[in-house]
Amino acid sequence: MNVLIVDDHMIVREGLKLILENADRDFQALQASNGQEAINLLKSKTDIQLILLDIKMEKVDGIEVMRFVSSHCPEIKVIVLTTYDTDEVVKEMLTLGAKSFLLKDADSDRIIETISQVLAGNTVLSTEMAAKAFRSKNDAIVSNARLTERQQDILDLLVAGFRNKEIAEKIFVSERTVKNELTQIYNQFGVSSRSEAVAFAFKYGLVTE
Repeated sequence: MNVLIVDDHMIVREGLKLILENADRDFQALQASNGQEAINLLKSKTDIQLILLDIKMEKVDGIEVMRFVSSHCPEIKVIVLTTYDTDEVVKEMLTLGAKSFLLKDADSDRIIETISQVLAGNTVLSTEMAAKAFRSKNDAIVSNARLTERQQDILDLLVAGFRNKEIAEKIFVSERTVKNELTQIYNQFGVSSRSEAVAFAFKYGLVTE
């Protein structure tokens, strides 16, 4: 499995590469020292499945890379490498489809566990990151959120990492129905992506399982 590590510090890239190489899974680490190198790699290689992405880089930053991924290869999962980021940056990265945030000094067990969860289809967010994403959210939006029983079932399955087709099969409805219900959930939460919806659900205790 090809994993692209994008960071402007060689010591960070080499450290992550070593962790991946020592993991039980067969990870092949590719590296880029800035966003432009990452985009060039993404254009030339079609078998990258995961990106570990720094945000603050010269030339082209991580947000621009995330925008490229969102537009051109949304099937690639992205974990954001971070030290400290503003609420606006966290919110934007989630909107664009980032699946998790990892501190650069996280230990190897945490890194591999987060990667495994993300590859399994889950959005992995700490309480702090979920709070950053919705710190300024109007309380009225939260109090007015009223999910139907079906929408709650769909939200629970979404949080568990299931895709639309899988959700449809589990609750015995069409995939189109799932998409329509998700649109209603997004509208109630004031979000526009699956990752944001999961973060919102965790922050406000809307997950029942």
